[in-house]
Amino acid sequence: MKKSLIVAALLGALAFQAQAEVTIYGVADASITYQYLKTPGHGSTNTVSMDSGTDRGSRVGIHATEKLTDRTQVEVILENQFGLDNGVQQQDDKHLFHREATLNLNTDYGRFGFGRMGTSMGQISSWCVVGPQISAIGPGYGPYSGTSVWFTSGQSQMDNTIAWRSPRFGGLALTAQYSGNVDQTVTGAVENKASAERYASLTGEFKRGALTLLAAVDSYLWASSAAGNPDNSLQFTVGGNYDFGPAQLFLAGNYFDHMKLALAAGNPSWYIASGFDDFGVDKAMNYYAKGYGVSAGVSVPLSYGKIGFNATYNKVKDVETANGTAVTGNPEFERAAGTVTYEYPFSKRTTFYVSAGYGEQKMDRATNGGTVKFARALFGIDHNF
Repeated sequence: MKKSLIVAALLGALAFQAQAEVTIYGVADASITYQYLKTPGHGSTNTVSMDSGTDRGSRVGIHATEKLTDRTQVEVILENQFGLDNGVQQQDDKHLFHREATLNLNTDYGRFGFGRMGTSMGQISSWCVVGPQISAIGPGYGPYSGTSVWFTSGQSQMDNTIAWRSPRFGGLALTAQYSGNVDQTVTGAVENKASAERYASLTGEFKRGALTLLAAVDSYLWASSAAGNPDNSLQFTVGGNYDFGPAQLFLAGNYFDHMKLALAAGNPSWYIASGFDDFGVDKAMNYYAKGYGVSAGVSVPLSYGKIGFNATYNKVKDVETANGTAVTGNPEFERAAGTVTYEYPFSKRTTFYVSAGYGEQKMDRATNGGTVKFARALFGIDHNF
């Protein structure tokens, strides 16, 4: 069924070319990855696998524009994500266009967007502002990536979203977003009601020459459930980058409160592997915490390619249940990681890349604790078409 829908969408886009400018594009990205994982009480594992989308997500997209007036343009972006290693729909099986499905209006008063899109804090949507500009490496490197370690905005893509990006005045532009139901596939969630998880953000971006500064505040309005009525999250983020010429420096930091533990404290499955069964996925999605994170990176262009390095640290504490009760044992979490990458462009469309990263994820509590250690090395190729 999904294959038929994709074919229909592509054929529809071709038929639409007579009335508008339509581009069909994509990325094919494959890598060979070695991963080491050591968990307390369970020893270590070593795996080698073929992965998709490590450097850039493998995708097929449709971009259509039509000029309505001299000052108004309508724009449509439809973008999916697939696994090059197996050809299946990636990320989830509920959204045909996981990465983005938006109808946008570009006017003198700014850009207006409607549909499914990434948060302004994220990295994989045309509406993302902060993510692409605070890390020297891309988001596909998972727990080794700069932003995925400390960056806790949670749901990277949102359904039912209205967004506005202002024109730039004196180097400053604002982006505002609101989602009445970040995941429309959740059973029982009613848009703009307490049963639905909602999201709001305001981001400022200032550019002057080689300098970019960013500041953002965002909040999740958590859905009410039988587990309780949790307080809404609040997150403040600052960061930016500066291009010195021989190198580009990236810095960022954030503070968050009442963030879901699974979004703030790393990979819940690794805690399960360490014997912390009471911090499995189910509990981690219903526990809330506060914390902070910092990130620093540098990108250095070479005669042949580019080197990037990013290091991050975050700390999570004051874990509580949905009804505000402190979790037994007063657990605290720390996580640190660093990654180095090298990219070599074979051509304007094809890039070879290698990467190596290491990190530790620590959990402390009164009754039990431990440290998960992880490392990864890989090489791959991505091609834009």
